[in-house]
This record gives sequence, C-alpha cells and structure tokens, in this order.
Amino acid sequence: MEDLIKFLAQEITGVEDVTIAATEQDGITIYTVTLPKENIGQFIGKSGRIISAIRTVTGIRAAKENIRFNIEVAEKA
Repeated sequence: MEDLIKFLAQEITGVEDVTIAATEQDGITIYTVTLPKENIGQFIGKSGRIISAIRTVTGIRAAKENIRFNIEVAEKA
C-alpha cells in the first residue's frame, strides 16, 4: 500500500522527495504522506478532490487486503 500511495503522490506532484510513514492505531493503519509545503496543495487538490480520489483508489486495494486505513498529509520540515 505504501508503494501505491508514494507512486500516486510522486506522479501527481512531480516531486521525488515524498516520504510515507505507516503507523497502526486501534486496528487502523494511518499513512502519513510528507511533502514539501509548496506541493501539498497539488496533492490535496481543489476542495479535496485529488485526495478523495486517491483514497477511493487505495480503498479498493485495502478492501482486497482486508485492511482499514486513512491517509494524512504532513509538511516536510
């Protein structure tokens, strides 16, 4: 799943410097996507449309693997 999210983030933003961190909390895997500040808007999209589409696509894979997940976005320091 991390590879899929990283691939989508890199292709959408055009940035190679994307970091994905996975943490487990109450049976839900939380994937934190860390991007440079100037590229966060590209990843989220207008009114959250891009991130919503990413969650939909990754949700299909998560259903096949029987996992619960969430995607969060963080700013690279």
